[in-house]
Parts: sequence; structure tokens; C-alpha cells
Amino acid sequence: MQELIQFIELDKPTNIYGSCVFVHQARQKFLVASCCQVSCISATELKGEGIHFKSEEFSLPFKPNEHNIISIDAFQPTSISIPGSVPFGSYFYGVSGGKIGVASMALSQVIGRSSVVGICGVKKSQTQSTVTGYLSIHGYTSTQETSIARICNDFQLIELPYTPFFITHLPLSLPQGQGENGRGTTAFLIFGSDECVHMYLPTSHKGDYQELVILPYFPELTRPSPYNQSPLPTPSTSPVMKSEFAYLSQNGVRLRLCALGCQNGLVFLTIVDEDSKELVSGSHFMMDGPVSSLHFYSPPHPVKFFSPYAHSQIQLKEKSDNIHLLVCSTVGCAVVFCDVINKGLQQAPIPLPHSDGFDSITCSAITDFDLDGKLEILIGTYGQE
Repeated sequence: MQELIQFIELDKPTNIYGSCVFVHQARQKFLVASCCQVSCISATELKGEGIHFKSEEFSLPFKPNEHNIISIDAFQPTSISIPGSVPFGSYFYGVSGGKIGVASMALSQVIGRSSVVGICGVKKSQTQSTVTGYLSIHGYTSTQETSIARICNDFQLIELPYTPFFITHLPLSLPQGQGENGRGTTAFLIFGSDECVHMYLPTSHKGDYQELVILPYFPELTRPSPYNQSPLPTPSTSPVMKSEFAYLSQNGVRLRLCALGCQNGLVFLTIVDEDSKELVSGSHFMMDGPVSSLHFYSPPHPVKFFSPYAHSQIQLKEKSDNIHLLVCSTVGCAVVFCDVINKGLQQAPIPLPHSDGFDSITCSAITDFDLDGKLEILIGTYGQE
């Protein structure tokens, strides 16, 4: 097992929403956004020298003094699973301040077209007196052979009447005959300062994106329904800071799990029937502070069901193994809720030992880090420990 950790300097710092995995020319890369610039981290295996990481910087077609990037996300329009491959790839990326830490265990290849990149930010008016949110979508007409520099300039700009916080994506089931090969498409979801979730889809043959009503597709992300019809508080209680989704099948029924972490410490968990879009169950729990990280997992195996940060297609988990939820807060300790399908969040969570012995928790990851066949939970803190 070859281990390598390399630090790459950034000209300007980023934030917890400013990075994502990016697939380009059948290789997995890493994008880090800061202000009006994007850095692309890629790996090259040199004969006799092991794996080397390099960084390329690309400027977006925006004025640096007027635009500020808040969050970035990417997905593959058509993605093909490789049997036996690691769902989250073979690299572990960490961003802290103005440095990127990259740890490598092995090289893997991802098959598919070049990713579509969504960037959320704010721009100042010419008088510098007002600030407007925006969504720029890059590469939606590009092919796998298109250079990253050209992808940065192949974009659609959408003005937003709210300040965007973070952007993610989810697969979307469409009626027969719609979407790619009649199977569906992928939607960008934006969580904003208006305490709502906004969905953007390509709605024309040119691939232009527009905002669509989210209720028919993701009822658990709307307000006030269905929360006012369930034991859950309304999601407008506080802005959502983190989200995590998973798909699985249980007794022939396709289910979608959704976990939302809010600024005031509230954690929502909902289970929705993927076909009928009906709410199956819902519960909530209050943490000590803002929620900084959420992860579904099912030990002792790596996550086999869908994560928005892995492949873009739905992957179903056929066995009814227990699924747990890791929740990290910036105040207090990290906790685990066990068997959330049957127990929800109406249970006493298990605190992770010593997770409150440092300063604020900013991130977490669940993976087989030492390649021993068992999952490890990694916790990152503001103090870089």
C-alpha cells in the first residue's frame, strides 16, 4: 500500500462548500473554488516515482472584484458504475484555510462524460451598494474531450433572488420517454438564505437550466408540506447547512432517505416512497450547535447506496442491513443514530468518544481509510486535528 500526502497552496482561502469531485476525460479530479477562481487538482502516476498531484488554476469569465464564489458542485450526465470499484474514489481530499491536503491509496478510473459544474455565488452591483445571488452552470454542452478552460467559459448564468448557501445534486425520476434514454436526469438543488430549497433542471433541447417546482419530485424538501402534516417542525425553522441523501429498496419498495442539518442544530430525517413520493416517516433531533456534517453508512461494508458526492445514478441496496446516520455539530460531540430506518431519530444517539475534546468539528468522512476491510469514521476540526 502506497501512502502519499501532498499539500498544495491556494492563493485565497475557500470554505466548507467550496470543493467537489469532478470527472474529466475519464479521470477523477478535484475542484476547489476561491473568490472568482477555480483550482483543479489531478493525479499522475509517474514510473518509479509513485503518484504525483498537480494543481491547475482557471479563471472564470467574471470580474474578480464583483463576484465571490460561495459553493460548487459537479456531476456526470451519464455515469457508468464499475463493479468492484470504490464508490467514493481512491483519493481523500481535505481543504483547510489556504491549503489542500491530498492523500492517495490507489488509482481508479471513472467512465463517463465530462461533469457538469454548478457554481453559486454573489455579485456586487456597479455601485457596490447591493449584492445579488447567482447560479452559473458550466459544461452542460461540453463533451469529454473539451478542455477545462473551455468548460469554464461554456456556461449559463442565472440570477437568484436570494443568497445561495450550498449546492448539491440528486437523480430525478421522470415519466417514461423523458430524460436521458428515458431513465431520468439529474437536478441541481440549492439551499438558500430564504430557507427554501430550489431545484434547477435542463428543460430544453439546448440543455438550458430553469427552476422548476420542487413539490412533485421532492416533497420532503418543501414547506410547509409535508412537515405540517407530520410530527416534524416546519423546515423554515432555520436555514439548512448540510444535507445527505440515500436510496435503497426494502421489500420491493424503493425508498429515499433524506437527512437535513440546520443552523440552529435541528436535524431532520425523512423517508419517502420514491415511486409514489409519499412521506413514509419523519423525525427530528436537536444538536447543541449548527450541524456541520452528515453521513449515512452501513457497516462493515462501504456505502453502496447513492450519495450526491459519488456517482450520479441511483444505486439500490437490496439487503435490509441496518443504516446508521453520523451527525457532527460545531458545538459539542459527534453522534451516531443507529438503524434509522426503523428507529428514526427518536432514540438516544451514541456519542463518539473524545469527539468533543477538540475545538469545532468542521467535517467528517466514513471510508476504509487503512484498507483493512472495515469502515473508519474520520472527524476534522477547525484546529486541523
